[in-house]
Amino acid sequence: MFLRRLAEVGNVSKLAREFGFNRVTCCAWAHQAGVFSSSHADDRRQEFLRLRSGGLPRGQAARELGIDQHRASGWDQGIRQFSKGRVYPDGRVVLYNQDEILAAVRRPRRRWAHGDYVPVAALEKVLDARYLSLIERERIKDLVQQGMSIRQVAVAIGRAASTISRELRRNTVGAAGYLPHTAHRLSAKARTRPKVARLTTAGPLQDYVAGKLAKRWSPEQIAHRLGKERPQDRQMHVCTERIYQAIYVHSKG
Repeated sequence: MFLRRLAEVGNVSKLAREFGFNRVTCCAWAHQAGVFSSSHADDRRQEFLRLRSGGLPRGQAARELGIDQHRASGWDQGIRQFSKGRVYPDGRVVLYNQDEILAAVRRPRRRWAHGDYVPVAALEKVLDARYLSLIERERIKDLVQQGMSIRQVAVAIGRAASTISRELRRNTVGAAGYLPHTAHRLSAKARTRPKVARLTTAGPLQDYVAGKLAKRWSPEQIAHRLGKERPQDRQMHVCTERIYQAIYVHSKG
């Protein structure tokens, strides 16, 4: 089943996620069966091999594609690299840290996101159509690399220009450019972080709201008055719905 799907999909990483197998094991199976070849490699690797076959020196080809010399040397030798090791053309899989790999296989599948882990289920969960999906983020990267402006990208994927601008501003890192997968992991992490409601914490905002409620003010009146009295103080702003939620939680003890 695995090899038949590999012949159809042509992507070991995607298939490993689909079946829930370890990617290293899948790479080894594919090489042993002689199915996995350079034709399934990523676009940059294919472009590098095309330039090399055209007679371009390795160093120049690497510079044109923005890859380091170590990776270029491995591609020349037919070696495929991944975060935990290397896969050689003869099917050998060399792991950098065997104990770390075994531990990773045994624990629930997770993704690293700037200092924390994000469960795969959180990455794949679609909360609402208003949130950017991973496919949309990958599309943004492709369109930006093609030289499209923010407004052109927005029109192409059917999003607001402000959404694209904010997404690029938050997740563009130096020479690496926009990072769609990192952006998606951080977005998923932000959804599940512990969030403490400001009205449950003692302070000026809680005192103000409690005082107005004691005077029989409605949540709508309180929220509106705060916006009028403290227009520049974001810590003293609260929406009507938050006040209703606080009242509901308080009434339940």
